[in-house]
Formats: sequence, C-alpha cells, structure tokens
Amino acid sequence: MFGVGLLFSFVSAWFCVRWLLRYISTHSFTPFAWYRIVFGVIVLVTSWTGWVQWSH
Repeated sequence: MFGVGLLFSFVSAWFCVRWLLRYISTHSFTPFAWYRIVFGVIVLVTSWTGWVQWSH
C-alpha cells in the first residue's frame, strides 16, 4: 500500500511540475507578485490592529 501511494504521489508531482514549468515559460509572475503583496499587507494590517495574534 505504501508503494502504491509513493508511485501515485510521484506521478502527480511530476505532472504538476511539468505543468508549472510550461505555464511559467509562457506567462509572467506579475499575478503571483500582486497576490503576495496583497497577502502581506493583509497580514500586517491584521497584526497591527490586533485582529489576529500572529505570535504565541
């Protein structure tokens, strides 16, 4: 059972990496950059306002 899971995870990871490499060869990273900037601003705002405790 472990071997079957290992095989399927390897195959799915191979397809995902192959798709991602093909995608980034034809598209830019601009949407990803904007996503990361917006998410970072959300984290900072929620931390500064005290809405979310990001540390223990």
